Amino acid sequence: MLTLNDVKKGKADKVDQAIIDQFRRSSILFDLMPFDDCVAPGGTGSTLTYGYMRKTTASPAALRNIGSDYTAGEAKRTQYTTNLKIMGGKFGLDRALNIANPQEVAFQAEEQVIAAKNLFLYNVVNGNADTVFDGLSKALTGTDTEITSAADLSTVSATTALVIIEELNTAIMACKRKPSVILANSKAIIKLKTAAAALGYLTRSEDSFGRQVEGFDGIPFVDAGRYYNDLLGHDVDIIPTGGDGKTDIYLICLAQDAFHGVSPSGGKVINSKLPDFANSSDAVVYGFVEMIASVALKDTRGAAVIRNVKVQTPTVATTLKVTVTGNGAGAVVTVNPATLPIGHKYYTAVNASTIAAPSAGTAINTSTYTALPANGVVNVTANYYCRVVQADAELYPVNTGEGTAT
Repeated sequence: MLTLNDVKKGKADKVDQAIIDQFRRSSILFDLMPFDDCVAPGGTGSTLTYGYMRKTTASPAALRNIGSDYTAGEAKRTQYTTNLKIMGGKFGLDRALNIANPQEVAFQAEEQVIAAKNLFLYNVVNGNADTVFDGLSKALTGTDTEITSAADLSTVSATTALVIIEELNTAIMACKRKPSVILANSKAIIKLKTAAAALGYLTRSEDSFGRQVEGFDGIPFVDAGRYYNDLLGHDVDIIPTGGDGKTDIYLICLAQDAFHGVSPSGGKVINSKLPDFANSSDAVVYGFVEMIASVALKDTRGAAVIRNVKVQTPTVATTLKVTVTGNGAGAVVTVNPATLPIGHKYYTAVNASTIAAPSAGTAINTSTYTALPANGVVNVTANYYCRVVQADAELYPVNTGEGTAT
C-alpha cells in the first residue's frame, strides 16, 4: 500500500513530484488515502481490474453448555471487482503565450490537477460500476453503517447540536475503527463546525503541509468540494444538498482492510507531462495530467454515512425559462437550461389560469405534475399556462418557471 507521499518519493522528476504534491494539497483525503498499487493489465491488456472480498457479516460467538456444541456460523464475505479508470485532461499552449507569460504552464497544470481530483472525489462518493466504479453512496446503501438523521441544522442551537453530535458518535461507533476523515459538502461542514464548537467538541490539528485543520474528536472535516459538470456548464457540489435542504455526511476509515484506493503497479497512480517547448516546433504544444485509480470498500464497517441531515431551509428558485411553441396536442415545451443534474427531472402541469409555484420542502404531487417527455410534447390548449418544475430524485422542487401556449 502506498500513499501519494510514498509515490512522490519514487519519482525522480521534480515536475512529477510537484504535480503529486498539488494533488496532496488539494484534499486531505488524497493525502491520507492509501492505494493498493498491484493492478496490472490482464488478458489482452485492455482492462485494469482489481478483485477483492468485502466483509459483510461478522463471525458469531455464543455460550455453550458442557456436552453441547456451538451452532456453526461463519463470517460472510462477498466477492467484488472494480475497474480502474483514467481521469484527467490535456491542455495546449501557443509558444508565443508561453514566452509572454511563462507562469501559464503552471496555472494550467494546477487547474488540471483540481479537475482530475474533483472528478475522482465525485466518483468516490457517487460512482456507479455501470459507468465508472461503485462509490460510497451505493456501497453503503442498506448496510448497518447507513444512518438516517433526525438533525435539523438549518439553525444551529444547543439542542440541534446535541442531535448531530450523537449521530456522529453513533456513526463512529458503527465503524470498525476510528474514522480517518469526515467528508461532507461546504454547507454541512459549516454547520458541523458550529455544532461542535457550541458543545466544546471542535478540535484543531495540522495537515502534512502545516495548515490548520478543524475536526470532531480529532477526525478532520473534509469539504468534498465541487466539480465542473460539462453537460451543465458549471460547477456542482460533489455531495449535493437536495430540494428538501438535506445532505449526506460520510465517515471514512482509510486502511487496507477498510476503504482505500486502487492503482496500477509501480506507483503509477498519477502521470503527467508538461508542454516541451524546447523540443517541439509546433505552434501549440500540449501537456496532460491524469490519474489511474479506483476504490475498494473491504468491509461495510470501513465507512459510514449519515443520510438526510438538514443543513438549510429549502427554497425553490424561479429562474427556469419556459417556452411553449404551438398549442393543443402538438404543443412543444422547451426549458432553459435543457440539461439537468444527475437524478433531477422536469415535471409539467397545465391549467387555464396561472399555476402557483410549488412549496419549498414539499415533494410535488405526481397526480398533478407529470414528467416532461424527451420530445417536449405536452397537450397545452391555446392561452393555457404550463408550469414546469425541476425536482430532485426525491421529487422535492428545486427550480420552476411558467409559459403560455400561443
